[in-house]
Amino acid sequence: MNNTNNKQNNEEEKNKKHIVSLKMDEEINIEDNLSSCEDEDVLYDDDDCDCEDCEHEKHEKHDCDCEDEKTQNSEKPPMLGNEIRFYADDFKQAGSVLAYLRRDAEKNNVPILRPESAKYLEKIVRKTQPKKVLEIGTAIGYSGTIILSSCTSAELITLEKDEESIKKAHINFAKARVDGRVTTILGDCTEIVPELRKSGMKFDFIFLDGPKGQYPILAPDLIELLETGGTLLADNVLFRGFVNSEGIVPTRYKTIIKRLREFIKMCKENENFSSVIIEDIEDGLLIATKK
Repeated sequence: MNNTNNKQNNEEEKNKKHIVSLKMDEEINIEDNLSSCEDEDVLYDDDDCDCEDCEHEKHEKHDCDCEDEKTQNSEKPPMLGNEIRFYADDFKQAGSVLAYLRRDAEKNNVPILRPESAKYLEKIVRKTQPKKVLEIGTAIGYSGTIILSSCTSAELITLEKDEESIKKAHINFAKARVDGRVTTILGDCTEIVPELRKSGMKFDFIFLDGPKGQYPILAPDLIELLETGGTLLADNVLFRGFVNSEGIVPTRYKTIIKRLREFIKMCKENENFSSVIIEDIEDGLLIATKK
């Protein structure tokens, strides 16, 4: 009888150890998948992606962002393995795309917002929480993605004259899952901005990062487009330090420097504006609030 009990006990211990081993293996697999999410190079999970601009082999589809879908997802039971990776990537998608875009821009010499200026843009958007935003200069969608990911209730209208750039921006907005809140307009900003003003549109936040020589031409309309209490942020206003320098300006930059100085003067002298030049952040920023 004792031998029989001992045999049963041994079998039970063996089974317990086997179960524990299986659970440990599952936990290890979960940890492996979570740690793989930390790699910012991994943006998506679909091998069939035909995106020409993405050099990564793995992509992740997200076909629906409706509230019903989000509610269903939140009610799902605990997830294992690759399911955990899907939702972790979804949570950090915009940040991963921004990291990818910066590397890609540096590799291909595409001008985008510099790192410290990008941090400042994010900080101001988080602080002001604008609902309606106008951006002059879409490029590949880098700064637009910062704006939309920093304020989840914001809607963005962004202007770009280069067709190839705007095509890439469409792809990148979709990758970051902010494309549902952005309207891109292809054309010359000096023609589009006056039309926006005539339409009676108003914006809580305007980010100016287009052709520097056009800043003073755009300024009167941008001031009118801005809501009372709204914010204007302009990039590259000191242009390599020449704008506030008394030294000799290279011939090829004279027109740009002259016009940037005009723009700064217009903002400072406008009685409806309170403006500050931030000189210690890269190529200089101007931030202004409409009274």
